[in-house]
Amino acid sequence: MRIRKHSRSGLFLIELMIAIAFFAMTTTVFLQAFAKSNAISREAENLFQAQKLCSSVAEILGGADQDAKEQAVATGQNTGDADESDQYDSSQFFLQELQQYFPELETAESGASIYYDGNWKICRAEDGVYVISAAWQQDGEMWNVTVGAGEVNVSQTAAGQSSIYQLTLRLYRPEAEGGVS
Repeated sequence: MRIRKHSRSGLFLIELMIAIAFFAMTTTVFLQAFAKSNAISREAENLFQAQKLCSSVAEILGGADQDAKEQAVATGQNTGDADESDQYDSSQFFLQELQQYFPELETAESGASIYYDGNWKICRAEDGVYVISAAWQQDGEMWNVTVGAGEVNVSQTAAGQSSIYQLTLRLYRPEAEGGVS
């Protein structure tokens, strides 16, 4: 009688295939988790940069009133009279104040836009990935100022921007109605 010796290599190959399949599935899950964490990290960085830059623009616009008063007193333009010729145009002064810090900004009727590339460095509008927009509107002695940051993407909205962050200010300007500050 012949005794046949069975090989255990078949069982070993099945075990090896199961182990490879397990590690492949585990690798897939981990790669998806790493990709998602990278996207979350990028979104958090964009939010941080947008918040920082919007706050900077808001500080510039909020301090524009004090700077304007100091300039007017220094040049003798604002003597406290309610004469319109001595009053400065706050809307234009917002633009002048922003242009001191951001010479690359693009102006509109009642606002301005500053464009940034993918690394949040100032660039031209054609190369912009992100935009910081400031808009202001007079409401009596108050100015409603909105500073927002968004991605420049024509397919997102009619305005061509998807919003990342927005900041709203109300600035008191008694000079706007011809009053004395």
